[in-house]
Amino acid sequence: MHRKRKLIHDTQVPVQKLVLGPLPIDCFTSRGIPFTTNRLRQESLQNAVTNIEDLQVKVQQLRMLALGLPVVNSIGLFFGSMCNLRSLKLTGDTETTLFPRTKLSMTFCRIVWPHLETFRLSGIRANEIELLPFLFKHSITFRRLHLSNNAISFPDSSHKDILTILKDQLELQNLEYLVEDRLERPRDEDLHRPIYDIDWKLTQSSGSSIPNAKLLEMYVQGKSLWPMADDSPNDYMGWVRLPVEELIVGLVDASSIDIGTLLEDEWDSDSYYSYYGSSMSVGGMSDFDDWVEETEYN
Repeated sequence: MHRKRKLIHDTQVPVQKLVLGPLPIDCFTSRGIPFTTNRLRQESLQNAVTNIEDLQVKVQQLRMLALGLPVVNSIGLFFGSMCNLRSLKLTGDTETTLFPRTKLSMTFCRIVWPHLETFRLSGIRANEIELLPFLFKHSITFRRLHLSNNAISFPDSSHKDILTILKDQLELQNLEYLVEDRLERPRDEDLHRPIYDIDWKLTQSSGSSIPNAKLLEMYVQGKSLWPMADDSPNDYMGWVRLPVEELIVGLVDASSIDIGTLLEDEWDSDSYYSYYGSSMSVGGMSDFDDWVEETEYN
């Protein structure tokens, strides 16, 4: 660990990308003493990271919960010194790492990076009370957001509530929202696939279905009305989207989507209701079969 610390201190080439997997807690202490007690060592480490633009960190849940305040402050100073940071990626070391209101989470969410454009959060169940203000503090520069694997905890809010807040407070160019906890395997995997790769380039798909993530992105971008039948995913099969007719009516800006492809995808949307029963609420109507009969009659 001393060699890692020395490498950071002695490097002469500006570091622009830093991948910490996992977060090396021991680097921020020396025999149990936080490095903030050593002014020269602290300044040397901070100067070494000022040019970092891309930071990727894996968080270890158990070690994070046990951190003391001095070490947390050291970590906060270290991250806060990355004044040129443009891209931040945080992932958990388990399928869902809890990120409760710990000293580390509160310290981290106080940091402001003046150039932050991209944020990826995956497998860390962050608290909306801290995460949303953190995002809003960066609204001037913030353009791309990825949330996946239960990345946010909102016991008092629905998914629609959170996405509506993002829609109203941020001007996102790209959003990939894959926060969906379901008990059953989806009938059409293509509907639940990611829409971007790690470099924010559109992914290719063998099918013609428009993914749910794309519909949610369009909603946050103000290009469509709410595209789903409910405010949150169903516990068993995830998102249930509105029938195609209602999706098309709700389009505010159709320039970024192929209407023909959406029409071809009609069976995917309606199959959810026919497969799981007609008792679901669709567009405020309690019986989907009655709605279909009325539509065909008119």
